[in-house]
Amino acid sequence: MVGQAAGAAAALVVATFAPPARGTLLIVPLGATPAHRLLEVPGVTLRGRGPLSGSLVIEGDGALFWPALGDGLLVVRGSATSCGGKETTGWRASN
Repeated sequence: MVGQAAGAAAALVVATFAPPARGTLLIVPLGATPAHRLLEVPGVTLRGRGPLSGSLVIEGDGALFWPALGDGLLVVRGSATSCGGKETTGWRASN
């Protein structure tokens, strides 16, 4: 019974944070690689700064998850509103 509860909890976490096929994503740097590195990927649009230091909210493809993770960046479901990020019209990756 404990195993079933743990499995259900894990499934809930995955469903909550798994990146969608396309949509709003939160990029969280796990190491030295800056989150703005993903802004160079075609089809990625900056939406705002994320709630964690160095994190960004983007519009992009959820398929970024594995390649980004290999580079030390965690990509999860997110939004500028729900993540507490600030809208950054005109903000550049070099800022």
